[in-house]
Amino acid sequence: MDITPKGVNEKHGTSSSADLESGTASKWTDGIQIDELDDCEMVVAQTTNTVYEITVRCARTGDVLVCGGKRFPEGTRAQIMGATCGGPTVKVLGIYVGMSIEFLCQSRRVVTSPVLSVKVQSKFPKAQKSA
Repeated sequence: MDITPKGVNEKHGTSSSADLESGTASKWTDGIQIDELDDCEMVVAQTTNTVYEITVRCARTGDVLVCGGKRFPEGTRAQIMGATCGGPTVKVLGIYVGMSIEFLCQSRRVVTSPVLSVKVQSKFPKAQKSA
């Protein structure tokens, strides 16, 4: 499922990333909400400098394994705080094109370069119920 450039669930609509500072209201687009995914799904986020492979451990809390770049050369447990433009405003548990991803890893804040694209790489089939 490719989420570049459109694809956010309507229930998370609010001001867009480009409008964070101006305060004008429009829908969030060009990204995903981690808390709308299933546990064990993988997200690939291409930033200006790095490709991050993010495996969701707990979608509800943003607990992930992240791999990519100098900061995460191998699978590292972290929490996605959300999408940020560098100021105090964060779109909680979001990854959006044009915004940086903010992780919390070992009590340290890690902020990526701006996201160029984001997509859900794998979707595990849900267990089928017996009749």
